[in-house]
Amino acid sequence: MNMTNEEREPFSPRLLTHHEQRRGDIYLFVSPKVHRQVAVFRPAALALALEYEFSPAVIDFVERPRRIASSMGETELSFWSRTKAGRETFTWIAHVPHTRQASPREEERRAEALRSAAQAAQITLSVVSEPHLCRQPLVNMNRLRLLPWVQTAKNLDHAEEIRLRVLEAFQFRPRLSFVQLESDLRAYDWRDVRAVASSLVHAGQASIDWTARLQPHSVLTMEATP
Repeated sequence: MNMTNEEREPFSPRLLTHHEQRRGDIYLFVSPKVHRQVAVFRPAALALALEYEFSPAVIDFVERPRRIASSMGETELSFWSRTKAGRETFTWIAHVPHTRQASPREEERRAEALRSAAQAAQITLSVVSEPHLCRQPLVNMNRLRLLPWVQTAKNLDHAEEIRLRVLEAFQFRPRLSFVQLESDLRAYDWRDVRAVASSLVHAGQASIDWTARLQPHSVLTMEATP
């Protein structure tokens, strides 16, 4: 049974104000997973959005889903996400203070207040810090570099035909690089083959080493079918 839009995303992202748009440090991308444009502030939020985008376990996510009242006032939560298992989680990204008026201790108190408010509201809240999300810049960059290929695959008329050919190639060799796949399927445009192969990584059917620099010779490993 196909889910309705309401079942897919019970929350809608708060639209950015004109002031926020003029402030800069905004990152936009069209998500093949949630089929809309995602708009986030700051590199840490982009890193988490890309983590959701490329996590096979996550089926939906929404940025700026809602506000929650706590003993320290109202705070906008950073994300809502839902997994294949049906687990729904709100996430708040704790910012690193850049002024003398703000302090790490204040962010810790806000985090504790939010946890208490979330418990009272009977919602699951995860608190993650900006440095934690930005600790792997190469992983984040690799996801950014793979994303346009995944987006391209969504618009290929013959993507399913190429996908079947790619899966056939993996039946004989469970580990193949992008270049090897493109050579094996030379009857197709190499860019289309790379796009479809990237979409398999996005879907969790194949995996790559995110901690190594993404390149044409990067190796894809076919995931075992449960």
